[in-house]
Amino acid sequence: MWHAGMSPNPYEVVLLERGQTFAENFRQSPFNLVLRHVDRTIMGKNSLTGGLIFSNHFSNTYYHLSVTHIKKKNSVFTGLVYISAFLHNSVDSGQRIV
Repeated sequence: MWHAGMSPNPYEVVLLERGQTFAENFRQSPFNLVLRHVDRTIMGKNSLTGGLIFSNHFSNTYYHLSVTHIKKKNSVFTGLVYISAFLHNSVDSGQRIV
């Protein structure tokens, strides 16, 4: 069975992109930083087994920068993330404490 730990793609801290379905208050600093992971998306549950059904293709998955939030949706998250030097050097003081 597939799970997010099987994805070969890294977890990357990014600025929230336009068009994402986050609430408006998360579009302002310091909450506009999110964790992006390219993974197979959950399509639903198998009606017989109750197991999750995953898509065959990869797409972006976004998480709030909260280990509790991430672990609730992705129990195999290790905490290892990538942040580009450019983004790291450009975040404001509010974003640094998130």
